[in-house]
Order: sequence, then C-alpha cells, then structure tokens
Amino acid sequence: MMEDGHIHIGTCGSDDQYFCCEALFKLVPTGCFYLSQAKDNAKEGFNYDWVVWEAFEPGEEFTGVKPTEEEIRTLAHELHHEQWLRRGTLRRKYPTYPAQLDALYWDMVNGTTVWKDTITAIKEADLPDSDPT
Repeated sequence: MMEDGHIHIGTCGSDDQYFCCEALFKLVPTGCFYLSQAKDNAKEGFNYDWVVWEAFEPGEEFTGVKPTEEEIRTLAHELHHEQWLRRGTLRRKYPTYPAQLDALYWDMVNGTTVWKDTITAIKEADLPDSDPT
C-alpha cells in the first residue's frame, strides 16, 4: 500500500517476518509490496503467499523482478546472523549493568560525564557506518 511515497508492509510481528521483510527491502529496493496476512498471523512467521506486489501507479501491474522465497529466506537468515553477531560483540564491549549504574550515580554526584563518554566511545568505535539500532 503506497501512501505519501512510502512503502507499507504491515506488521512484521515475528523475527521471521521481520528479517524476511528486511530481505525483501534489500532484494527489491524500488519495489512496492506489503504482507496481506502479517498482522493476523504474526506468530506464524513469514509466508511467501502473503506478499502482495503493487505498481507505483494505481491500476498498473508490478513489472519488477520478484525474488523467490528461497532468495528471501537465505538473505533473511544472513541478516539475522549478522545482527546476532553484532549484538554479541557489542554486549561484550559494554560495561556490565551494575558498573554502568555505578558510573551514572558517581557522574550525578560529581557532575562528570564518565558514563556518557564511555558509551559514546564504544558506539563510535563499533558502529561508524551502521545504524545505531
């Protein structure tokens, strides 16, 4: 469904749906599609039959290349794996929660920014070309 030039894909409720939607965006960056049953069946994961392809102009048919379900699932698996590796790497670099809370406490007591400086340094070192999510 196209509104204001944006592509809406409905709710991607499960990890399976989320990463398959991300794969679709990468495989067909100029495509216009949505998942017809995603919201009602979020727990079921991704179903290729739910992908509805639309043209950018009303009344026209989608003429782009549609990726296969295997291509979508393969890329979705790779994206999920990349995120898992990134989260694991970042988790090891951040101070523990008790250490962060202690740093925040002493920053508030002393008017310092040790916690903020530490977290900023980790983010800048690990995610210079990535989005911060």
